[in-house]
Amino acid sequence: MSETAAELGTQKNQAATGDKAQLLESIAMARETLTAEEMAAIRVRDELIDRWGLDTISLFNSSVADNREPNPADILCITTLTVCSTYCKAIMLLLASRLRMPAQALLRVLFEVSTKVLWCLHKPGPDKSDSAVEERIQRWRKASLGEGIKLSRDYSPILTGQRRVELEQEIREYEELRDRMECEPMPRFIDMLRELGNPWREEFYPRAYRRLNNAVHLDFGSLCGKAKDDGSTVSVTNDIDEPVRNLAQYAVVSMHVVFGAIRLHYRWPVEEMNIDFKSIP
Repeated sequence: MSETAAELGTQKNQAATGDKAQLLESIAMARETLTAEEMAAIRVRDELIDRWGLDTISLFNSSVADNREPNPADILCITTLTVCSTYCKAIMLLLASRLRMPAQALLRVLFEVSTKVLWCLHKPGPDKSDSAVEERIQRWRKASLGEGIKLSRDYSPILTGQRRVELEQEIREYEELRDRMECEPMPRFIDMLRELGNPWREEFYPRAYRRLNNAVHLDFGSLCGKAKDDGSTVSVTNDIDEPVRNLAQYAVVSMHVVFGAIRLHYRWPVEEMNIDFKSIP
């Protein structure tokens, strides 16, 4: 059972048919504070990510922003830097409050985005030019348009009147935009991992990404899995038992991927960052 739990006691219901009935007697919230070791693990990783981010943004400003008009790859890199850094900061704040399952949900988003950015900047095959990167960014954009169109198509039938007319007009405009794009859409996530090869295919997906899904997709199974019945007491936990240090390290891994992919794209040094990564206690 997790440190934070609601203990549901049971007693006999005299007014019932004689069968044992479980009644809600009390809800005791008892969140434990983090240990000094856990807080230190979060602080070290948070400070390291902050330093990587500041150094990378400084390189971007001096090498790109001050010298030319940004291209699609530049836009992708700087927005990824800022948005992913914000997500990572939120993850560390949640972990510092011992809210591990919500932190796990944000980690799942962070891992997916970092993988897609890596795929766009990876430049495999004979064409390692910037045009190949921009084509992959276009493929991501086309896939995003397709997903948005599908969601809007599913939503449209429940609307009526002018709202439905406006949404269907919007759908047609996005379909025209998508159809004008000659590239293929971005591949499925699992196919993307196959393209990236190991360790993404055999290590990253089963050990990290797949394990994080339950925190995002709260279905019947994942919710009921939080309850344990020993015959006399039902214990309901609202969190997971994953060590805080492990979750903080997942954030470091994801941001190392983001910063590393961006630095390699611009041929900026990564050696110091890699040494930092390997020396994390």
